[in-house]
Amino acid sequence: MSFTVLHHSRLICLRTCFAGEALGIRIVPAYVTFGADLAEQAIQAAQAVTPGLEHVMCFYGVGNHGGGPTKAHVEYIRDHTHAFPGLELRFSTPERFYEAVYPSWDRLPLVTAELELQHTFPGCYSVMHDIKQSQRASENLLAQSERLIEMCVTSPDDFGDLHKNLDMAWEDLLFTQFHDILAGACIPPAYEAVRAIQGRDLISREEIIYDVTQRWARQCLPSINTRVNRFLADSATRFLLGGQA
Repeated sequence: MSFTVLHHSRLICLRTCFAGEALGIRIVPAYVTFGADLAEQAIQAAQAVTPGLEHVMCFYGVGNHGGGPTKAHVEYIRDHTHAFPGLELRFSTPERFYEAVYPSWDRLPLVTAELELQHTFPGCYSVMHDIKQSQRASENLLAQSERLIEMCVTSPDDFGDLHKNLDMAWEDLLFTQFHDILAGACIPPAYEAVRAIQGRDLISREEIIYDVTQRWARQCLPSINTRVNRFLADSATRFLLGGQA
């Protein structure tokens, strides 16, 4: 049996609601390892091989939710390439694995139901809806801010200062993007801080948008009677529209 050392096992064919099909595989026993000895990891992965196939993936690595292989892991695989009866350990990639098993597509178990392969945090794709919603709003507002700066700011100094503010906003966004935060897996008090960070992020970007559009209006639109109110409609996709009301 050819044994691809990498990270997973239990191959299936998944049929989607769009009538398409894709190969999928369940990790056995896990995608992390603790210690340099990969024997138990390799044996459990091999035992989970799909009947009739000659290939299986075995994930390894250290770190929270995966990570990179250690030098000890690499040396172990090199020293134990043929140490297990009937197995050959190979450094490989998911692409090579799927290429190897592709000819057996028709023999794989067909799954047509909803694919629920993880049971650690059921509902993590829907819980904490307000956090997910604010995160998406922040992403859109950041993209809009960046486009407006690129379109409307000509001063190198102003350009640099505004991008420094954007960098700080990005740091907030990336922090709240952490998978345990978005998945709803944190303790309740943590979300008080997350909401505060998201609020700071949203306000800072609104201030950037206001600042940029006001500067552009003062520099590019003709002066008008102060008794007339000016309405500025901005589109961050391609251009700005100036008008009066």
